[in-house]
Amino acid sequence: MTTYAGERLIHDTDSHLMEPVDWLVSYADSSVASKLRDLSLLGGGDAATHELVEQCWARRDDPEETAKLAADVVGGPKGYFAYGSMDAGERVGALDQLGFASQLVFTTFAHTQFHARGDVDLAYGGLRPTTAASPTSARLTRGCSAWRSCRWKTRSAPSSAREKPSKWDARPHGSPTACPPR
Repeated sequence: MTTYAGERLIHDTDSHLMEPVDWLVSYADSSVASKLRDLSLLGGGDAATHELVEQCWARRDDPEETAKLAADVVGGPKGYFAYGSMDAGERVGALDQLGFASQLVFTTFAHTQFHARGDVDLAYGGLRPTTAASPTSARLTRGCSAWRSCRWKTRSAPSSAREKPSKWDARPHGSPTACPPR
């Protein structure tokens, strides 16, 4: 399969999870979850609403629509509408199509639920799930429903792209090798 990356070795260092509405609450400790604000979509454009996010999440249950999006990751829609924007399994498929060797994934809106409130326990409690449960693109967790942020998806580049192994070929120290319990 020809990919967007071709023979180039590309590490995407600025990718974002488009969080489902209840995503952070579902991973936060109960003592923190009760303090979290609703997910704010300010900055997501005029069309960004909780209903839109829920429709995009539900799209995964429509095989025809999903196949259309999966067929053209580069030219297809972006943001919440994009193939792989909220689902780890789709994200792996999108990365395969793009041919990216790795991807660093950040949350987009989750911080709006806990930042700038003057409550240090809430700040740490809100941040903890974003680093432990954000979407992974790692093949190490293929098939898992858990999401993790800032984990490299590792895979060897095509052999013609370089002659000797690089530091990207090895799993980063401390990376999970299995899904965490939910």
